Amino acid sequence: CIRDSFFPTIQSNPDVYGPFWIYTSLIFMLAVASNLNYIVQKKSGDPYNFDFNCIGFATSVIYSFGFILPLILNFILNIFGSKTRYVEILCIYGYSTIVFIPAALLSSTGWSIVEWLSLIH
Repeated sequence: CIRDSFFPTIQSNPDVYGPFWIYTSLIFMLAVASNLNYIVQKKSGDPYNFDFNCIGFATSVIYSFGFILPLILNFILNIFGSKTRYVEILCIYGYSTIVFIPAALLSSTGWSIVEWLSLIH
């Protein structure tokens, strides 16, 4: 059970830096993947323009899901009598999002089967 091994390990000193840097890396990877996908799919004569709007949108979405969703989950768990703290849930949820970094990179290949498989994973 995860409670038997994970929570005693982080109870005295939960890690919040790891999830923050995972979210930040995911934001930049999404920006890179978005622009790589544009490069792969554009016509040869079209000029290339970097889209800075995707970074702002990715930042707001990733940080919102990364910090607010664990807060909502903590509130729901506390209603049902769980004694977990917000930083513990943030730590678990943050480290579980690391799989989205390679998925974001694989989604920019231009091959639809690879994009779908990376999203399903």
